[in-house]
Amino acid sequence: MKTFEESLAEYMQDPEFRAEWEALESEREIIRTIIEGKSLTNYTLEQIADAAGVSIDEASVLQMGSQAPVH
Repeated sequence: MKTFEESLAEYMQDPEFRAEWEALESEREIIRTIIEGKSLTNYTLEQIADAAGVSIDEASVLQMGSQAPVH
């Protein structure tokens, strides 16, 4: 079974995939920041949402990594 990194390396050879992957980097960074920040600061999801200027629902969706911010 391939690792994520091995599969990603293969997909990155497709220019269309690579363009989409690179276009979504800022959203992946937001998600990483929320997840890491929550564990490092012990902030609640409500506190993170307030700090980010988004609703709790939006912060929750971002934390799960299933959608980009709606702003």
